[in-house]
Formats: sequence, structure tokens, C-alpha cells
Amino acid sequence: MNLKTIDSMIASNDPGEMRSAADLLVQIGGADAFDRLVPLLNSPNTGVRDAAERAITMLGGRMAIEKMAPFLASENPQLRNIAIDVLRKTGEDGLDILHRLTTDQDDHIRLFTVDILGSIGNAQSMEPLINTLHDENANVRNAAVVSLGKIGDPEAFEPLKELTNDEEWIRFAVIEAMAQIPHDGITAFLLEELKRWTSDEITTSAIIETLGEIRSQGAVEPLLKMIDTSTSYIQMSIAQAVIKILGPDGIASLDNNNLKSIRFILGAHLLESGEEDCRDMLSLLAMIGNDSSIDPIIKLSEITDPDIDPETWDAIKDALAGINNPGKMIKLFDLDEKRCILGTEILGRIGKEKEAEKITMRIFSSDGYIKRAMALALLQIASPESRETFIRLLHDNDGHVISYAVNAIGKIGTVNDIDELIPFLSNQYPDIRDAALDAIAKIDTPKASEIFNGLLNDQSPQKRCMGIAGLEQIRDKELEKSLSYMVQDKDDQVRITAIQAAKRTKTHLKEDLLLILLTDKNHEIRYKAIDIAGEERIEACREGLEAALKDPDMWLAYHAIEALGKFCDEREKETLLSILSGNNAFLRIGAAKALGNWEEDEALADELEVYTDDDNLDIVRAVVQTIDRLRGDAF
Repeated sequence: MNLKTIDSMIASNDPGEMRSAADLLVQIGGADAFDRLVPLLNSPNTGVRDAAERAITMLGGRMAIEKMAPFLASENPQLRNIAIDVLRKTGEDGLDILHRLTTDQDDHIRLFTVDILGSIGNAQSMEPLINTLHDENANVRNAAVVSLGKIGDPEAFEPLKELTNDEEWIRFAVIEAMAQIPHDGITAFLLEELKRWTSDEITTSAIIETLGEIRSQGAVEPLLKMIDTSTSYIQMSIAQAVIKILGPDGIASLDNNNLKSIRFILGAHLLESGEEDCRDMLSLLAMIGNDSSIDPIIKLSEITDPDIDPETWDAIKDALAGINNPGKMIKLFDLDEKRCILGTEILGRIGKEKEAEKITMRIFSSDGYIKRAMALALLQIASPESRETFIRLLHDNDGHVISYAVNAIGKIGTVNDIDELIPFLSNQYPDIRDAALDAIAKIDTPKASEIFNGLLNDQSPQKRCMGIAGLEQIRDKELEKSLSYMVQDKDDQVRITAIQAAKRTKTHLKEDLLLILLTDKNHEIRYKAIDIAGEERIEACREGLEAALKDPDMWLAYHAIEALGKFCDEREKETLLSILSGNNAFLRIGAAKALGNWEEDEALADELEVYTDDDNLDIVRAVVQTIDRLRGDAF
């Protein structure tokens, strides 16, 4: 593309043509490109301006800096911002040009340049930036402080120290910059500054925050000594800094007096902290909190909505559970519903037999969410003494309460309680039916076997499925016989449940039965029968598996490919290679993967190499993985 054509594109005033021209100028480069790109920065079209800026940035080099630097003095803020953006990205190609601009007569140019040098972050800019610390313009001095912090060179420490006597906002910038500069003298300097600024809370707080940011162990003892004589605001700053320096484990190892101070400060400021700080404080109180910490946490719970701020609510519960004072949690029973439930939930985590008794005394006079919470807490405590309580709760009107009771009886019930559970196998709610089945299985295997085998003959397919699930769970000694019978059931779902159980438990099904299942009218059953025949390498099923390869149901054929791949013999190797050379991409991928079952077969790997150039990348990927396995290279 020649310049004449590009010039005509620019002159067309068509934004699309002008953008294309800018892109083409990147390929041309040199002064000719810059001479045409710079005017495009004044285009009224945003897309054209962006294209020109992008092109100049891509070209970069010293010429880009020379062309863009003058625009720092532009009265057009749009053009000035483009220049700043380009110089931040390309300025390293002409640092000397930018360094000279730090002494320009124009305050704004000096300010922009100092800021740009900080963004570039090259240590070669240290000297001109240090020089601008003495600039007559406060904004330039402040920008120099920030930029030196970004570069983070230890050389900046000594010059920056002098600016703590500058204007207040510059002093804060200096203190903040020191958190980014690795210098051994910074901690000692900041501790000395603390003594000098004790009457200035804001400066004191800024220094303490920086000491926390640099994680200086040497600052811990001096900071802790300040606590007793500091205001509440400074105390919180000290606590946050010490926590950052020591971490939760280090805080927990403090001596009793200091630990007491940190604990008190956290509790006192808990309500006024932001969400993230609040959760961090609660997490720490979970480790170091004591009885005195409970009241502020409870007060926080009063103003926290579990639905709106579930993370803080969980942190509240974790803190109370960590402090572990069951007595205080029981006292919450006498307050409003929210705090009553909170106390109950904590007791579910930390309570024992004594607390279970207290809950039992209240549960039958409670209702709604409170009763649910109490039932769940009793389930979590699982005290054997609560057995009679749960038997009574089986007759509650609330499905949640019933579910908790059924689950609890599965944990602490006796064989005599099974009769109480049997009716729940017919409950309208699936979770209660499942809980009843699980509970019966846990209480007494012999009686459970009798009940579950009885369900196999129930008129309801759902009950028959439950019987299968129960026998699977207890690994009944007659499981093979039962499953062999149930896979022939007239109901599809029952047969599916039975064969799935057989596959999961690796229960043997006779060959003649599997042959029947391989031609079942329900494809889900056929899938599982094929899988079992492959896993057990049942020779009698081989022809049935090979016949399934031609089935119009692609998933059925895919299962058959996987199953035949388990035989790992020459016959099936040829079968799979034939499929791999076919036209059906889905089945070819399956065949490629199945061939990976052959153990370290170098000859087979060589034979598959031809497919690494296949047009279908999914096939290539599958083949490559199989070749790696065959050559022993797979991880």
C-alpha cells in the first residue's frame, strides 16, 4: 500500500477509511507515518482518534515521544490525555526527552511528566524525580513523591524524609510512598516520626498504617506500648497494624495484657467497621475472643441481615462458635426470634448433652423457624438422651422438623424405633422418604434387610426402587439375587434403578441375563448392561456389543465402543481401528480414546500417527492423548 493511496483514504473523511489508513501506517512507519497519524488525533470521530493513538503507540520509539511530548502543553484536554496515555506506554524509548521536561517552565508540563515517569517506573528516572521534590509547585512535589514510591528504589528514602515537613497532604503522600520502598531505615524513621506527631491524629494514623503495610516486626512492641495512652481512633489503627504484622497466629501468641488490649479494641470498633474489616475482625475474635467479646458480636448481629449480608452473618456465627460459651447462647433463647435462632445454631455446633436438655425444654413450646432451628441443633448434637424427643417430633406438623427427627433417629435410634420410621417410607416428600430409608439402614441391618426385601414386592414402583436403594446401602448378603430379579421388573424405572445399583456395587449378573438386558427396550438399561459387559469382559456378550455399534442411537454405539475397548485384544483393536478410519466423527473420537486401553503398545501408537493430521481437531486431540498413553508418556 503506497502513501498516495493512504492519503486519499485520509482525505475521504470516511471514518472507516481513515481508521484503515491509520492501521496501514503502522506497516509503513517512520516520519511519513507519524506526519499523517498526528493530525488524525484531532479528528472529531472517536474511532479515528483511537485508531491513530493505537498506531502511534504500536510504532513507539523515540519519534513517538518527540511527536507526543509537545501535546502535554495543549489546551485541548482530549489531545493532552492522548499524549499522556501514549507517553506512559512508550516513554521508555525516550526517557531523556521526558527528563528534560521535568524542568520545563510550565507547571502543568512538569506535573504531567513526573506522573508519566512514575507510571513508566524506570530507575533511570530517579535523579530528575528527586530533583522535582524541591519544585516550587506543591502539586509537582506531590507527584514526584508518588512516582518515587511507584519506582520503589531505596535511593528515594533520604530525599523523601525531608518532605515530612512539607504541606500536610504531601506529608501523607511521603508516608504512603515509604510503604513501597525497601529500606532498612524506614521503620526507625517512622517510629521517630510517631513521637513527633503525637498531637496530630491523622498523621499518626497514617504512619501506623504504613508500619502495618511494611510488616515490620520491630514496630510491634513500640506500637503496643502506645495503646494505653492513645485515643480510641489511634488504638484501632494500632490494632489493625499489629494484626497485619503478626497475622492471626502471631496475635494469639501475645501475652495476656496485650491480647486483652487487642481483644477490647476489636470489640469496641466492631460496629463501626466496614464489611470487609468487620469480617476480618470477627475471624480474629473466633481465635482470641473471650466472654467479653460476645456482647459486641451479639450487638452486631442485631443490625446484620442474614439475607442481605450472609458472609458477615456466617462470620458472626464462626466467632461465637470459636469463643465457645454455651451458657451465653442459651440466654439468647429469651430474646427475639433472630437472636434465639442464632444462639440455637451456635449450640448445634458447640453444644453437648447439657445443652441438648436446655433445647428440649424449649422446643415443644416453640414453633416456626425457631422450632426448626432447635430440631436441627438437636440433630447436630446427637445426644442419646434426645432419642425420646425425636420420637415425639416424628409426629410434628412441620416437614423440616420431621426430616431432622428421622435423620436423628438414624444416628441414635434403636431397633425398636424402626417401626416408627416405616410409615415415612411412604411420605409425600422425597427428602423425608430418603431420610427414613437411610435411618432404617443405619439402625439395624437384619431388620432393615427384611423391610427392604419386603418393598421389592410392593405394588408401587417407587417403593420397589426404595427397596433396591436400601439393599444397596446395607450391602445385603442376597443383593446379587435381589438385583438379578429386579432387573427383569416390568417397570422401566425399577429396572434402571436395579442395574445402576449392580454397576455401582459391581454385583455380578449372569451372562444370560446380561444378554437379555443388552436388547432391552429401554436404552438407559442397555447403556448400563453394555458398560457392565465391558468392565467384566464377558465373552458371551461380545457379539451383542459389536452389534450395538451399528445401532442408530449414537450414544448406544459410543457405550459399545468403550466396552469393547476393555477387551484389549486383536479382534477389538481391528474393530476400533476400523471405526477410527470411518466417517462418524463422534464414534471416531470414542474409538481413539478406547484404543488408549492397550498398555504401552508402540506398534499401535505408530499406526495411529496418521490421524494426527486429521481435519477434525477433536479427533487429533484424542489420538495424541492415546499415543502418549501407549508410549508411556501420559501423566
